Amino acid sequence: MRFMIDDPDLDYVFLCDADTLLTGDLREVLAQLACGFPVAGALAHLPPRGMETAESWQALSTATTGRPIELRYKYTLTHPNIALRAPFYLNHGFIAFRTDALREFQQLYPELRQKAADVLEMPNFAGQVGLSLTVNALGWEGSVLPLRFNFPNDIRAYAMHPYEGSDIRLLHYLRENAFRRSTLFADKAAFDAFMGSAPQQSDQHFHQALMNLTNGEYPFATDVT
Repeated sequence: MRFMIDDPDLDYVFLCDADTLLTGDLREVLAQLACGFPVAGALAHLPPRGMETAESWQALSTATTGRPIELRYKYTLTHPNIALRAPFYLNHGFIAFRTDALREFQQLYPELRQKAADVLEMPNFAGQVGLSLTVNALGWEGSVLPLRFNFPNDIRAYAMHPYEGSDIRLLHYLRENAFRRSTLFADKAAFDAFMGSAPQQSDQHFHQALMNLTNGEYPFATDVT
């Protein structure tokens, strides 16, 4: 349903996962959309299980859309020496659309998402795979954003993309090495424990961003009457 937004007052739509935190400027993303790209986002970290080969992507695309799919990219967290090629397959932590393009996207996406769910080994990735199939079916050229616009709190990302890690615009705190996403902002004790810790490198940016926002103090009311 997140892709079904249809507000006539919007020129652009940014779709963000709940476990993301805006930490910088997004004008570069708006510039891509204003230049004509219908959709923009950062590539996913790894292929969905069962979709590790070019043949698997081609078979799925041909079966669901009737056309082959270009594998022009590399997943963001695969080792450079591993020859895994990716289509325009975005991590859904942050996706930007022109609103007119989103309306066109809505006509095909639910059906292709369901078709992907019916055959994928892990159906929970059908949303991301469905987006790839829909963009391909529409013949679109999407804009691949730098990882700084969807940077995970993952030590591999800092090792493989140090420049992007030094200029994070949107942080995706999906790794739960030092906290649980379900309790971090719902439970004061969990928040205080994380803010009082000395985080490892993968969580330092997130820790500092929260410190800047909250001064280390739990930002929600704890007394409910």
